[in-house]
Amino acid sequence: MQALHYTASPEIPAEDLVRELSSVWGTPDRSQASSGKEYGHPENIYGDFAVWKHDGVSARLSYLYTLEGVSAQRTGIMLYVKRDALPAAPCSECTSSLMYSLNSDLTPFLQKAAQIAAQDPALTRQIVAWAGQMHNPKWVVDPALARNNLGKWLEVAKQRSPHQRAAALLLADLYVEGTHLDYVAKPDGPIDQHPEFYKGLGAEYDKQGNYLNNFIKQAEKMDQGGEVSELAALWTVSGECPGFDKRPWPDLATEHVESFLSRFPSDQWTPYVNFALARAHSAKLLWTYPGGSTDDYSTEGSPLSPAGKEHERAAAIQYFKAFIDARPGGREGAFAWLEAWRLLAGLPPSRIGWGCTGE
Repeated sequence: MQALHYTASPEIPAEDLVRELSSVWGTPDRSQASSGKEYGHPENIYGDFAVWKHDGVSARLSYLYTLEGVSAQRTGIMLYVKRDALPAAPCSECTSSLMYSLNSDLTPFLQKAAQIAAQDPALTRQIVAWAGQMHNPKWVVDPALARNNLGKWLEVAKQRSPHQRAAALLLADLYVEGTHLDYVAKPDGPIDQHPEFYKGLGAEYDKQGNYLNNFIKQAEKMDQGGEVSELAALWTVSGECPGFDKRPWPDLATEHVESFLSRFPSDQWTPYVNFALARAHSAKLLWTYPGGSTDDYSTEGSPLSPAGKEHERAAAIQYFKAFIDARPGGREGAFAWLEAWRLLAGLPPSRIGWGCTGE
């Protein structure tokens, strides 16, 4: 065993657990937790409030909270014990509403698309660098330069083969997302709104000024099931809410991912898709437990027959194992390893904040 994840009842005094563990591992480090004062909850303590390190093993205690209205209510205490060789946990993106995170491997993803697009090296470097900032809320760029770069990029793409043009459109889509030009900084400091900033270059927006990701949709269709089409589909499936429907969200997510697997051969990106499928089956199982759902289109304790529950549990384990076999390292591997053992033990899946309501 490489790690242990255990949730204790909030009725158990935290200091009782600290004393019990200290009798084995000695005095803990109590400096890693922070007060909830800055969040308006001075009674709460966030982070690891007790940490032990002993003979290649680390143990951590932290409080678990759930949001009720505007208040964070303590729901339990988490004990996480692992060998130091195993990557640190928890993996926050593994329990977010993203199906899986490409952040850690975003660079090779972008570089592969750039290699296929085969445009001017200097412009390519800037397009790739700026496209990679989509998850950086502080990233602000010069509007005129951003528009000029994208204009040049798309103009050259028109002269290339459909395969190369599709790759250019894929990067253009990520570039539009990454340059955050719905709100850009003026030279003197104040923030100025620029909805539909790239509309003149072919980007499409809804009535609220939200970008509709039409470039990546064009890229997927243009490459006709080829390598760029796969990259575009992979990116689309990796999003928080890949399409809306009146069906329960895990069913819709499973349909999208299984469609991807049926259309494209196994390659370096397949582990991420397996991870997504594992999480979808895990979420469907989670929703059968009271309080397991955070989605507006499901009910508390969504009904599944005993056989249905076992099917979802077995499928989640199968695809978590497939991910671990292909990518055993990193925080995602650690999360998948722990989650597979949790499911094998007959426990409920870890709670996941999906947040996809279709509204």
